[in-house]
Amino acid sequence: MPSKKQPRVQDLESAVQKLKKKFKDRTDLSAVDYGFREGKRDGPLVVRAFVPFKRDETELEKSETLPKTIDGIDVDVIEGDFSTSDARAGLNHRQRALTLMGGVSCGRAGGGAGTLGVMVIDLSDGSPAMLSNWHVLVGPSGVPGDPILQPAALDGGRPARDIVGRLGRSLLGLGGDAAIAHLGEFRPWLPVVFGSFDPITDARAVTIGETLKKSGRTTGVTEAIVDGIGQYRVRYQTSPGQSELIWVRGFKLVPVVPGNPDDIEVSQGGDSGSVWYDPATNEGVGLHFAGERNSAPAAEQAIACHLADVLDTLNLRMATFEDIIPRAQETVGAEYTPRPDQPYPIWPCFPEWPMPVPPYSWSYRGDRMAPCWPGVYPQSGEVPWPLSPYAMQGAGPEQLSRPIERMLKIWADLKAAIIAKYGPVLAPSAPMSTPVKDPFPYGNPDTFLIPAIRDSDAFRGVRVAYGDFENARTFEFVVGTLSDRLREVGK
Repeated sequence: MPSKKQPRVQDLESAVQKLKKKFKDRTDLSAVDYGFREGKRDGPLVVRAFVPFKRDETELEKSETLPKTIDGIDVDVIEGDFSTSDARAGLNHRQRALTLMGGVSCGRAGGGAGTLGVMVIDLSDGSPAMLSNWHVLVGPSGVPGDPILQPAALDGGRPARDIVGRLGRSLLGLGGDAAIAHLGEFRPWLPVVFGSFDPITDARAVTIGETLKKSGRTTGVTEAIVDGIGQYRVRYQTSPGQSELIWVRGFKLVPVVPGNPDDIEVSQGGDSGSVWYDPATNEGVGLHFAGERNSAPAAEQAIACHLADVLDTLNLRMATFEDIIPRAQETVGAEYTPRPDQPYPIWPCFPEWPMPVPPYSWSYRGDRMAPCWPGVYPQSGEVPWPLSPYAMQGAGPEQLSRPIERMLKIWADLKAAIIAKYGPVLAPSAPMSTPVKDPFPYGNPDTFLIPAIRDSDAFRGVRVAYGDFENARTFEFVVGTLSDRLREVGK
């Protein structure tokens, strides 16, 4: 039998709209989109209708019965219900970020907790702002000018010290669930997302079947596959004591491994506001706003509205390093000179330039210099040490670049040692912010790192012991520890 022809996207979109219009009075219809059949990752695309629970056709009125096809396109009925649930416990993403960036906790004073998605520029006046969801920053009681906290009050944020912005424009409806807060001069910021430290540089349309990444307040950095594009109905508290079911255009994501046998959480309460982006190009694709209610691993899913539409509606663009370099030059009193192989800072320590503004790059802790990056150092859970505007008073980019270059050299030697010992488990271009679990997903990192270090000529004579790296989440911690050990032997 010949394979069924793939429907055209415009026909799928028309069928989705037609099905939604015909059954809009079914109160249990939670979403209509197009994607692969339930449990599939390939084959012809179908129109999908989501309901909290499937019912036998004998229990339904004829007017409520969903069709088997619409305009010649198959219809698949799937159990699914979505909500903007309250936040639950998280890890480093919940702490007070000394430097604002995407992926950290935020919320309106007196409200709940969500995620600061990404830094943006308000095109109406050129001012910097943070982007999150309407239900995170506005909610039933918010008004423009309300103080926004980082971290959110639920995570220990206090109005006396943690106001980072004031509520600005917002959007709730078919075009998205989004809001901005203008930053002013409350706290320094960077156009990256916490955890991966990727700069999200632009926004584009979504594609069925692609893998996207996000950094959220509760589940941290996760990846998922887009398996549906359409419209999703979520209940919102639109005013005190009143709720409303609202349709939002967007797309659905599911865990990378079919069936989710490892029970990976791609979305939990508190992740609302995170940005889903393409890890290969750093292009933003969606603004996360809802997740599933079903706790079964196979039912794990996330819902995002279209980021490009949100930016266009709210008259915004992505913030970039070009937006902060001029101010950094003015603060430091020196001109930024990019390296040929690295035009702009792309990782947490930001080589040869004290980013952001004010320039928080490095500070002393004991007798060593260490990167001041909340949640990266230290990894053991102790409280990060205080930042100072300069590690060395009056230091400029050249002086500050020397310890950073040392860390880069150690990182290059460590990558070479790991690849020599275990093969290509790390890419030669991997950034220092790479999670240790990427090449070594199981067991204590000491088991893998120490043999590689001991076998490397670059670390000959360096004393490392079991326990040195067991708390390492990313390789910044490993490199910082190796820098200490190298100093102990005069290197």
